[in-house]
Amino acid sequence: MADCAVGNSVIQSRTHPDHHRCGGNDVLRPSVVRLKKNMSDDPNQIVSELIDRWCDRRELQALAKVLPAFTGNNGLTDGWNHLHDNLKHAYVMCRDLPSDERDQLKRAYVAIDVALKTR
Repeated sequence: MADCAVGNSVIQSRTHPDHHRCGGNDVLRPSVVRLKKNMSDDPNQIVSELIDRWCDRRELQALAKVLPAFTGNNGLTDGWNHLHDNLKHAYVMCRDLPSDERDQLKRAYVAIDVALKTR
């Protein structure tokens, strides 16, 4: 059992000993921890940097494709798969992006793809 502070009270939560805590009250299952360890590049960092750049330039098409999957990624395989598909879709559809950004998109979705296949 682990103690979680919520407001002024302390709540005891039951967690499996093999589950890992990550920030707040989130609990990561061992399979998700292994998935993150299998990623050679950090797709969250890559996508976050791309989103910042796209916001500055108002790249609405790319943002519309990637942002919902990025913000909705629940950290489980279905969330990563959804992000992978949307990154790949943005890579194909947003041909007007600079080549370095298209390369970063590809790095991100390839890293997710490799991690999903090796889990």
